[in-house]
Amino acid sequence: MPINYEEIENIICTILCPVDEEAVKLNTVYTAQPLPDNESENQRNFSKANVCVICTNSDFDNPDNLNVVNQKETINIEVQIRTNSRRGEKGIFSIMRDIKSKLLGYKIGKGYTQLQLVKNGYLDTTTQNDWNYVVVFSTTTRVVENLPEPTYPKFVQIDLVDK
Repeated sequence: MPINYEEIENIICTILCPVDEEAVKLNTVYTAQPLPDNESENQRNFSKANVCVICTNSDFDNPDNLNVVNQKETINIEVQIRTNSRRGEKGIFSIMRDIKSKLLGYKIGKGYTQLQLVKNGYLDTTTQNDWNYVVVFSTTTRVVENLPEPTYPKFVQIDLVDK
């Protein structure tokens, strides 16, 4: 069963910032959350770097030549990093390395390929005194149209009689 984009974002955030059995976050360097709906909700607290996850877009192949729509979907997932340093434990380079090591090759669910790197780089923004980078991953799955239930019986009982 395909996973929706919101679930994908939540899965990625949980991988990046796991919690223990008492809900204590185990990642002390950065926080991870789905990208907020409003920019004003996007935290700029740099005691920890801020990582936001968003499913940005999907590309679809042409449907297979069948009587039902059956397409390959490639989903791109951006992991945006915002921090006030480039170097050191809380710097962009260290955080990017950690994110790549946790996500590269990870399989988010049944029917999805392993996460692959697409690109990474500096995000040009108008904010001051912070660094903004993005790491983009992709995964593919199949999308099949929702078919109506057949009107004929699914099971038929056959009784065999010896004569």
